[in-house]
Amino acid sequence: MIQKVLAIALLVLVSQTACSQSRMTDEQKEAVVTSYNEYKEKLNLSDTQSTKMDEINRQYLKELKGLQNRGDSKLAKYKRFRRINSDRDAKAKKILTPQQFQIYQQHQKEVRVKFRNNRSRG
Repeated sequence: MIQKVLAIALLVLVSQTACSQSRMTDEQKEAVVTSYNEYKEKLNLSDTQSTKMDEINRQYLKELKGLQNRGDSKLAKYKRFRRINSDRDAKAKKILTPQQFQIYQQHQKEVRVKFRNNRSRG
């Protein structure tokens, strides 16, 4: 389950640096970068906010990768995953306007729905 969550998170919230270091094909990397840039445009971020969000997402991905490599139980990994998500949300809330944060939250809901749909298919 955690691996699927990580895959979805990577597909939605990766930066160009993270994409270049993954095992994705060039086409997949390009699609992810395009999706991420469209998401940032939808948020209508200032340059400062964009830089800060990129850093938040880089740190998030770094923590997810560390979580994936840990030898903890599934429950422990899940709890750590939830904490990592909560931390990311709290950091994002500090730099986004209330309207932007609403868009951010809606996007997170959409990601969860996509994950659930993908999980139910196999």
